[in-house]
Amino acid sequence: MRHFLKFITTTLLTISFCNFLFAQVDSSIIIETKNYSKYLDSLNKLDHPQNFGLATSIADGIIKRDDVIVGGFGIYTLSKGDTALRIEYHDNLDINIYKTYYYKSNKLIFATLELQTEETNAKTIYYKEEFYNDRNIIWTNTQKEKSVDNYFDKTNFVLFEDGLKYLDDFKKDNHRR
Repeated sequence: MRHFLKFITTTLLTISFCNFLFAQVDSSIIIETKNYSKYLDSLNKLDHPQNFGLATSIADGIIKRDDVIVGGFGIYTLSKGDTALRIEYHDNLDINIYKTYYYKSNKLIFATLELQTEETNAKTIYYKEEFYNDRNIIWTNTQKEKSVDNYFDKTNFVLFEDGLKYLDDFKKDNHRR
């Protein structure tokens, strides 16, 4: 089954790459989205974002296996009113995983996935970014080291769908549909 999943993933990535070669991407959308995400990252680092009409929230917890604590997780949200701007998920189960989703008008426009080793000087072994326009991937970039193959379960999911799930959870928590 695992080999079948790898085959399907490889096939889909190959098709996506071939389609990318024939499609032209408006680079201004990519640049604008990158600048917007950097802006949100800087707002997220403010000491008092509420002074700018923003709200931050943190949901965290522990991860257990057989009643033994093996790690923890956190979900960090930056919002304005009932509109999500940025949602970041982090856990340290087996390896540090950071998933960050950027939204504009409650629509997912950009996502990143990063795996870092748990050493003192954390090293990135996997990094992926995807840009979206109207539910379509318009650009993707992936960098990985060979050792990431040990964490197939941490990278084998659809970022877009995962980002929509976090957005739906945010809307439910804020009683918005």
